[in-house]
Amino acid sequence: MMPLRFHGYSDDTFGEYASTNDDFDNCASGDPIVWRVTAPDGAGLFVWGLYSFREAPKAVPGCWVVGVQQLDEDVSIPPWPMRFGYSASLVIEAPEGTKVVCMNREERP
Repeated sequence: MMPLRFHGYSDDTFGEYASTNDDFDNCASGDPIVWRVTAPDGAGLFVWGLYSFREAPKAVPGCWVVGVQQLDEDVSIPPWPMRFGYSASLVIEAPEGTKVVCMNREERP
């Protein structure tokens, strides 16, 4: 299995840091950052990262919301082991050879 660890930094950067060490910076736009995770057999999912701002007067810091989405409404999320870790990180044990692609980039490999 191939470990994938998704989490955010500050209020603008979210990525995968265990296998690809790749991230995307949305310049604190508040837009979600989405990664497509696809195994060699075609199974996969989307991983979403969204920074949730907290507005004054509460003066509470925002935090990252991390979640998964199926590739299509008729396709189940693969039964790969997944767990949440420290600071809203998501760790996925994906099959070897799994590809991770940022959907926010205009040019995708």
